[in-house]
Amino acid sequence: MGLAIYLSPLFVIALLFFIWRFRKNNVIVFGLLFFLINILLVMQLISIGFTIVAERYTYVAYIGLAFLSAMLVEKYFIAKNQLAWVAAVLLFGIFGFVSFNRTKVWKNSYELWSDVIEDYPAAPLPRVDRAQWVFNEAIALKPAEALPLFQLVIEDCSVAITTDSLRNPQGKGQPSVYLLRGVSYKNINQPEKAFSDFNDYLSMVSDNAAVFNSRGSLLLSHYEKYKEAIMDFNKAIQIDPAGNYFYNRSICYYNLGDTVNARLDAATAMKKGVTLPREYLQSLKLY
Repeated sequence: MGLAIYLSPLFVIALLFFIWRFRKNNVIVFGLLFFLINILLVMQLISIGFTIVAERYTYVAYIGLAFLSAMLVEKYFIAKNQLAWVAAVLLFGIFGFVSFNRTKVWKNSYELWSDVIEDYPAAPLPRVDRAQWVFNEAIALKPAEALPLFQLVIEDCSVAITTDSLRNPQGKGQPSVYLLRGVSYKNINQPEKAFSDFNDYLSMVSDNAAVFNSRGSLLLSHYEKYKEAIMDFNKAIQIDPAGNYFYNRSICYYNLGDTVNARLDAATAMKKGVTLPREYLQSLKLY
């Protein structure tokens, strides 16, 4: 924790003393109490959620300090000195310019989390949130255009996994981050790394049919381990009997020479609305 955290109790004590010292001044008492009461409401003395401190918590509370500052400036400066008007306008202009430039950070999630990452490069939360936003953008693009975006997703996920692994006694990061990185590896044709991330994910989450299907697809197409792929497709079908899972398992059976089961799964896939290649259907004598 920084020095400001350790000194914060002294600040609170000084503020309370200041209110007591000027308790007969209604403007000071109102401004400071407005600030304190609204800050106490969002102090999270009993924490709810993951956010302990956030800039947005101070927005309403600062109305009290802004009111107090404006009243004091008007009383002691503007009322006695016309040049103070110029200074006040200039000051508000500067603050307005700075605030306007700051709003550019909120253009989208990428800009926002990139700004956070500049200050906290090892923090997992902004890395994961930026990775998710970039991933959603990447999957809508052509492969060549999406490549640098998937690489950024992988970089962000890797940082988040490393940080979480250091904090976690089991040496693991969040399951969803392994999945996000694994799918990104698969999309840039790095099947070995994708397979490893799918393994890590499924070691923590065992009820995601889509991931069993994805890992099974790698076993089928890249490793040509058809029996192991069938095991993954079996698990996927148990969780969610989707048509494309039956089709993938049919291909495995076909490559193992089991045309009976291959034909049964192909027929089931078609009943579930999956369009199978004509050549494949002809090879199974289903066309």
